[in-house]
Amino acid sequence: MDGGATSVEEARARHADLVAQGKSAVHAVFHTADVTLSALPADSGTFDIVSSMFFVQFCFSTSVAAAHVLDEVTRVLKDKGVFCCILPDGDRVASLLRDRRTQVAFGHFKLHKCPLQKTQEAPYGVAYNFSLTDSACTEFVVSPKLLRTMLESRGFVGGWPGGEFFMGAQHLLSQGAESETVSTILRGQKCSQIDWMSLGFFSVVLAKKKIPLVETKDPSPVKRRRKCDSTPGASA
Repeated sequence: MDGGATSVEEARARHADLVAQGKSAVHAVFHTADVTLSALPADSGTFDIVSSMFFVQFCFSTSVAAAHVLDEVTRVLKDKGVFCCILPDGDRVASLLRDRRTQVAFGHFKLHKCPLQKTQEAPYGVAYNFSLTDSACTEFVVSPKLLRTMLESRGFVGGWPGGEFFMGAQHLLSQGAESETVSTILRGQKCSQIDWMSLGFFSVVLAKKKIPLVETKDPSPVKRRRKCDSTPGASA
């Protein structure tokens, strides 16, 4: 799913090529939709995994948009389902934006500061322009602390060792089997392994949806039977 029809068509064509080459047997369904405004086209509790590649940072333009996206992720996931997303490290971005220069280079990435808006509701809406080649797009700083709080409030726990929610993308490339799936995703991106290892610009969020606690009433107290004195001559 993507908000841009062109991106969806490219993905559909790429998938068709993989199937034709015998490299994929996955049945894929493609949708074009603005997830920050509309509901995901799925029933509640449908998916085991929801994956978001470089999208969450676009949702933090406002608190309403960010909350809506995470609410939808929570809704469509099954209990014990997993939410995995890759996004820029918000703390690293914020640190770079504190530089006095209007443009900051980070490896071959470039960050351009955007003027603060009067309608901005910090910590949401902190915008910057991100460019990898000649083109640039506007993204928003996602505070790891804020994102963790929002996920926890929706019943998620960290999926990385030690219950952590975040792990640097560059660390995953040298991890073992427990990170194999995410490492495969990273290697499938257009950036090379050298880019990931040297830059350390991105974080991978892994969150597991807990099974909701079922409220149970305390069992009714056992009624004690009245004891009768069986001693001869005693009255009941």
